[in-house]
This record gives sequence, C-alpha cells and structure tokens, in this order.
Amino acid sequence: DIGFPNKNQSNARKIIGSVGDPEIIENSLKDLPEVIYYLASVVSGEAEADFSKGWDVNIHAFWAFLSLVKKLNEKSQGQYKPKIIFTSSIAVFGSPFPNQIPDDFIAAPRTSYGAQKASCELMLNDFSRKGFCEGLAIRLPTICVRPGKPNLAASSFFSGIIREPLSGIKAQLPVSTAVRHWHASPRSAVRFLRHAETLNFSQLTFNSGLNMPGLSCTVEEQIEALRSVAGNEVVKLIEFKPDEKIIEIVKGWPQNFKAQKAQELGFYAETSFEEIIQKSKTHRKSSIVMASFLLKIIDQFGARIRLNAESCENPSQNFTFCSPAKNFICGEKIISEILLRLWGNLLDSLPRS
Repeated sequence: DIGFPNKNQSNARKIIGSVGDPEIIENSLKDLPEVIYYLASVVSGEAEADFSKGWDVNIHAFWAFLSLVKKLNEKSQGQYKPKIIFTSSIAVFGSPFPNQIPDDFIAAPRTSYGAQKASCELMLNDFSRKGFCEGLAIRLPTICVRPGKPNLAASSFFSGIIREPLSGIKAQLPVSTAVRHWHASPRSAVRFLRHAETLNFSQLTFNSGLNMPGLSCTVEEQIEALRSVAGNEVVKLIEFKPDEKIIEIVKGWPQNFKAQKAQELGFYAETSFEEIIQKSKTHRKSSIVMASFLLKIIDQFGARIRLNAESCENPSQNFTFCSPAKNFICGEKIISEILLRLWGNLLDSLPRS
C-alpha cells in the first residue's frame, strides 16, 4: 500500500505483488499469521467491464489463497487455523428487494462483482466448515467519503460528489438524486475490521456472510447534508451528467438493511450523513496540520520537492513544496496520497547525530 511507512516496525513486512502470483501468497503466509484480512479485489465497475480479469483476481486468486491455507493446516496436523476476515460487499444481493433487507435475505447478485463476492463467501464458508480456518465475510456498505482519487468502482461517485466539492473541485453525478444506497465512513470500515478480529468465530451461529451496519440515504439527502455542512457554493460544484452504464449497475443495488446480527455483536456505524461528512472534514484538517509540520522540516533543511497531482485545478498540474514555507501550495488529495511516503523519505534524508 502507498501508505506503508518506510521506517516500519520490526514485526511488519511489506510485500509487493499480485494476489494472483502463488509465490507472493506463499511469501505472505510463511510466518503463519494468526489473523488475515483479505481485502484484495477488482472493484465493481472494473469487474463488470473486464469479465475475465474480475473472475481471475476475485475468484481464482482467492481459491489459490484458501488452498494454501488448507495445505498449511494439514501440514501442521490441524494446529494452524487462522482467522480469515474477508471484505465482501452488499453487491451479493440483487433486486427485487424488501424495504429493509433482513440478515437471512438470499444472496442473488445481478453483477459480476456481486457474483464473485458471493462465490468467495461460499468458498470461505466451506473451508471453515472443514476446519482449515475460521472465516468471516463482512459485507461492507459503500464506504463514503473515501480519501484520495476516484477508483474504477461504479460507486465511486458517492464519495466524489462530497470529496471533490469540499476541495473546491467540480464533481459529476451520473445518477438520479432519487437513488438510495447504504453507506458507512472509512473510519467505520476500519472499526468493522478491527472488531471482527475480536469475535469468537466458533460461537457464531450463521454462515460466514454478515451484513455490516450503515446509513440508508438518497443522493439528494447526501447533497442536502453537504449543503448544511459546507454551504450552497460548495453544492454548486456538483454537475449532473448521466452515465447509462452506471445507472444500469446501480439499479440492481440494495438500499437498506436491518443488520441486526452485526449490531448484536457490537458493530456500529454513523446515524446521519452529516456525521459522515464531518468525519471526512476532520480527516482533511488533520492532513493539513501534518502537512504544516512537514513544511517546517522541509524549510529547515532547504528541501525542494516537486510532485505531480492529477486532481489539482492549477493548469500546470504541479504542486511545489519549497523553501520558504510561505510559497507552499497544498491540496487535500495530494496530501492524503503522499503524506506517509513523504514522511518516510524525509526521515531517511535527515542527518544523523
């Protein structure tokens, strides 16, 4: 991950490669980790556009990973039995939906991505049933507001119509404001993962898929929340530009959940979209504070670093970190994406006493 610090702790290893490469997976499991978070995925829009890639990465790679876990379990005579927390998705469900989807609603996806996630859940459930691992698939809501650049997920616009306007950048809305969806913040997503690890999987009475809590709201309600937090001028940066491909994908997405089992197990999420936006703004402010600290270091040692930022409005498409600090130009996106890498590079470059 681009946020992995250069000066890491002694018990952390950074491995770069494809989950489709058996050597990478073997290297990742050689220390027999007790808890494994499996996050790798070709996201929804890309999985729909590139059928073969979606199935190769989302299914075949996951099968190879579970097969290796099985091999290690058998080699240890059943002693090695890791907890595997798999990030599934509410895309495993397909329409028609009830007003509020219960925990026992059948998974019948209407997209390739949803079919791949549902297949992974079934695999994980069977490997767990056979005793090779302890598995839990947490079905994440759409995570909003995501930091950084838009990705190829069809749901990317849910974050884009909030994140870009807050940064003074225009954003395109490809669907109707009447579209309703299920959301949680990035902080909630991290909390879901951390809380999942604390559960006693042997006491869970359901199959491996668990619907995570979230907030059901329409795009119009998102926009009104943005207006209440940031004002009319920010909302004016949202432009309606229909995209038939995304409209068609979104038609088959769920809108609301009970998530009763997850809540009983201690999972929770935001209760208003204003709260989600406020958390996003807090993240941005924290990034700017850290940037100011970095500037002092840069200014002290006369460092000059030029970095490219695709999302900035500056026609030169460059941000410049320079001395003196008053010439510093900063955008939230570039900070969120290069902050940890820059920090690591700065530590490496500082003179040692």
